[in-house]
Amino acid sequence: MDRDAVVSSVVRGTVALVGQAVLSRLLALFATVFVARLVGPKEMAVWSVLSSLTSLGWGLTDLGVGAALIRGESEPSPLAFRQAAGLQLVALVSLLVLGALFWLGGSASIGWAPELPALVMIVALGMVIRIMGTPARAILERNMRFSSLAICDSVASVVQSLLLVGSLWLGAGVSAFAISAVAGNLSGILVLRVLFREPMPKPALGLEAIRPYLRFGLAFQVNELAGLAREAITPLLLVATLGPVVAGLWAWVRKILELVYMWLNIGWRVTFPAYARLGSKTEWSKMAYRVLVVTYWPLLLISVGLMVAGRGVLSAIFGSQWEQAYQALYVALAGLVFCGPVSVALAGGVMASGAAAGLAATQVLRTATLWAFSIAFGPRWGVLAIGVGWFAQLAEDALSLAIFSRSWKPRLSTFLLNMIMAGVAVGVGLWVRTSIGAATGSLVGSAVTCILVILVNAQGFKEFIELSRSIVPRVFTFRNRVPYITSNQ
Repeated sequence: MDRDAVVSSVVRGTVALVGQAVLSRLLALFATVFVARLVGPKEMAVWSVLSSLTSLGWGLTDLGVGAALIRGESEPSPLAFRQAAGLQLVALVSLLVLGALFWLGGSASIGWAPELPALVMIVALGMVIRIMGTPARAILERNMRFSSLAICDSVASVVQSLLLVGSLWLGAGVSAFAISAVAGNLSGILVLRVLFREPMPKPALGLEAIRPYLRFGLAFQVNELAGLAREAITPLLLVATLGPVVAGLWAWVRKILELVYMWLNIGWRVTFPAYARLGSKTEWSKMAYRVLVVTYWPLLLISVGLMVAGRGVLSAIFGSQWEQAYQALYVALAGLVFCGPVSVALAGGVMASGAAAGLAATQVLRTATLWAFSIAFGPRWGVLAIGVGWFAQLAEDALSLAIFSRSWKPRLSTFLLNMIMAGVAVGVGLWVRTSIGAATGSLVGSAVTCILVILVNAQGFKEFIELSRSIVPRVFTFRNRVPYITSNQ
C-alpha cells in the first residue's frame, strides 16, 4: 500500500474527526445546560442510567469483529461484513433478553423509575438501527473514509441534541431521552445511506465468513471491555475506600483530562486502519515516529504551560474549591504527555500485528496498579495518590507497547531524550514561577518553560514543524488517497 496515500488519508481523517469531536462536545454542553434547567434530579438520574446502559450495551455487543475486518491483510468478503452486523444483532437481542429477566426478577429495585425498562427497549431500537449500518461503517473505516463517518456522527449528534431539548421543552418528560437517541441513530444511518457509494449491505446470520476473524475480534473486545470496566468501577471503588470528597476531586481531574483524551482517542482510531494498510514493517517504524512527534509536541507545550501556570490560572477558571486536586492533575498530565504519544504511535501497529490478547492482559495489570496506588496511599496522600497511580498505569501501557512493537523497531530513544530535556525545562520554569510569585510568575514561568523546551530540543521541534508543514497541504487535496474497496469487490 502506498505510504503517501495512507498518510494523506490519516491526516484528512484526523482533521474530520477533530471537527466532529469538537462539535459533539459543544452540543453535549448545550444539551446538558438546557436539560439541567428543564428537569429535576430524578430525570437527570434516568438520563445518566440510560447513557451508562447504552455504553455498556455497545461494549458487550460489538464483539470486536468489525476491528478484525478492518485489520485483515486480505480484503474481507462482502458476506463477512454482513455477518459481523448479524452477530451484533444476535448479541444485542440476547443481552435484551437477559436484561428483561433481570428487571423482572428485581422490579422493586427500580421503583424510583418504573418507566426505565420501557425506555431501555426504545433505546435498544436505536441501537438496532445503528447496527444496520455496521457493514457500511466498517467498509468506510477500512478504506479510511473518516470524513464520511464524521459527517454521519455529526448529523446524529445535532439531531439528538436538538430533539432532546425541544421535546423536553414541549413536556415529553423522560421519554425525550430515549426518543432523541433513536432519532439520532436514524438520522445518522440515513446520511450514511446517502454518502455510501453503493447499496448498503444488510446484516446476515451465520459465522462461516467471519470465523477466521473471531479470535482476534474477541481479544480486541476483551481489551476494550477491560478499559471500560476500569473507568466504570474506579469511581465506585474510590467512593467506598477514600470517600466521596476524594472521589469527587478525582472526577474533576478526569473531566479536565478528557480534553486531552479527545486528541489521543482520534489518534488511536485513525492509526489502527493505517497500520493495517501498510504492509512493510519498515513503513510502520517510519509512521510510528512521525505520529509520535506530531502528537507529542502539542501535548507537551499545552500541558507544560498549564502545569507551570499553576493555581492562579486554574483557580480563575474553575474556582478555588478544586485546589486540593491540582497536584494530581499535574501528575496525570505528565503521564499523558510522556506516555500518551507512545500509546497513539504504537497501539495501532501492535493491534494490527495481532497482539490484542497481550494488550488485554496489560489492561488488567494497569487496573491493578491504579487501584493499588489509590488504596495503599490514598489515606495519606489523598487524591494525589490516584494521580500517581494514573501515571504508573500509563507508563505500564507505554512500556508494554514498546515491548510488543520491538520487532519493527520504532525510534523511541530520541523521544526518551526529549522527555528528559522537557523535565529539566519544567523544573526551571517552576523555579522561575516560585521566585517571582503571584500571577506574573505563572505567566513568566510558562513562557520560560515553553521556550526552554523548544531550545533544549531544537532538532525535535524542527522535525515537528517540518512534518506539520508537509501535513497541511494533504488536508486540502484529494490526490494520493487509499484506493476505495467496495463491498462487492
